[in-house]
Amino acid sequence: MTRLTTAQFKSFVQRRRCEALLQRYILSKIRQGGRRIWHAANLQTEQRMALLFLEVIGAAPVGAAPTVPMTQAQVAASSA
Repeated sequence: MTRLTTAQFKSFVQRRRCEALLQRYILSKIRQGGRRIWHAANLQTEQRMALLFLEVIGAAPVGAAPTVPMTQAQVAASSA
């Protein structure tokens, strides 16, 4: 594992000129959090699990077999 100080991380991002990309990524994660909170409050367990499986399958590389590479414990923790 590599650990960076704040200054090292900022320098890395600036050298790679990926500030805008990083900001878009962070904003998308913030939006995902809002959706997840809404789903947890308003959807039934089966619906949340179906969304989880679709998200995991959708993250696979193009052409990959549709699998959910998670243990039952991981699925249970994710859908709680």
